[in-house]
Amino acid sequence: MSFSDIRALKKEESTELTPKFIRHLVVGEDVHSIALYKTLIEKYGESEVQLLCQKELTPLEVLPKGPSSLRGEANIEAFKKLYPEVEITLVEKEAEYFKEQEFRKFSGRGKSEPLLWGEEFYKGQRAELNLAQVYPFLKDEEFFTKLNERKWDNTLLNINQVEPTELIENTNWTISTTIGEMLQSEHLYWGLGPEAFLHAYENKNKLSDEFIQFCESTQAPASLFIKYVFDEPITDKEETLFVPLSYTHEWGHFIGEFGTEDGKQFIEFILYVDINQQNEEDISRKIRLLKRHIEKIFKKAKKISCTEFITLEKHTSCPEIDDALYQKGLTGIKNLEMVSVNGPFGHSAPTETIFEDSKKAPSHLMRALARQKIVEDSLQ
Repeated sequence: MSFSDIRALKKEESTELTPKFIRHLVVGEDVHSIALYKTLIEKYGESEVQLLCQKELTPLEVLPKGPSSLRGEANIEAFKKLYPEVEITLVEKEAEYFKEQEFRKFSGRGKSEPLLWGEEFYKGQRAELNLAQVYPFLKDEEFFTKLNERKWDNTLLNINQVEPTELIENTNWTISTTIGEMLQSEHLYWGLGPEAFLHAYENKNKLSDEFIQFCESTQAPASLFIKYVFDEPITDKEETLFVPLSYTHEWGHFIGEFGTEDGKQFIEFILYVDINQQNEEDISRKIRLLKRHIEKIFKKAKKISCTEFITLEKHTSCPEIDDALYQKGLTGIKNLEMVSVNGPFGHSAPTETIFEDSKKAPSHLMRALARQKIVEDSLQ
């Protein structure tokens, strides 16, 4: 969702609901949801599979944004095990924070400003990869053209689980949209995160306490991504950089990394923001603050033209997911697979099949990839 569309959900008049059945329905808008949609079509055929997504989808739009989210020893080792054929680059340089007019290493004697929710993750060693090696369709423009033509692009209103009443169209899930359509599916693959699922579920009294608790536990701030593409290089720094918003208040950090694309240097930051407590002007001030920081820290930046890209995403990866709580809450839940952002391990194969050598469960990009693999392997 672009910055100008932060709260641009349009209310539309409901008309009489008209049922439309599809056996396998994917609800999602990121690269992992699209990958699952593609796998399902390859296995069951187009007539059995559909994607519900309001966005216009492009390779650039669906790719993960911000600093690398494949980081930390457990995640990196798991990736190597799951995708041994995919080349990754380990960045050995330690993350740094800015203080007293210079960048300092976290392992040094100094002390950074307090790290807030989710920021600790970005201190870990990072790996860089070309995700198109995992998902080759990212290079296929024709695939995206066809996807945008056939997907359902209505706005979701609510979802419910129901008891099947027919043998052929075995409906377990219903989804109503703001234009009055009633979508029915036998299998539901949810890629918008557990918190959004709970928010959309209409009859919450039918969900177990554990399931509700699990979904609520994944509540997270939104992710504000700010990217600057410079006409000329402004630095040779390769570290993950933490730039505090304030030295007198605990307001968190802009966290960013430099890179190169199409012969130009760029830096892309992430900042966690609570959109329930901050309005558009508050967020605009933060964006202007970051620009001032960049120009003060990197002296060349003020003299070199750059292009700015801003994205606000509501679905944020949580550092930890309580898979055990999810498994306890599955009573009565049928034919539901939560994938992608914060996808829990439940109905399908256990986490240990991929993380047997690690005591730490996957997070961020690695969790989405592992969850994707488990769901695909479970298809019959």
